[in-house]
Amino acid sequence: RVLVDWRDESVDTEAWLDFAKDGEGPPRLKMAKVDPEADFSSDFEDLAFTRVAACPG
Repeated sequence: RVLVDWRDESVDTEAWLDFAKDGEGPPRLKMAKVDPEADFSSDFEDLAFTRVAACPG
């Protein structure tokens, strides 16, 4: 779990990045508000990240 701290001062909702691995597939990335009661306009939970390539290395 990684805490996202935005550089843009106008974004006042902190977020978590969560990495999850289910079975044999690649890890998934999800984002969620640190404060679940924060403004609904920052619905990070609605983002659907899609892996487009393998990680370098």
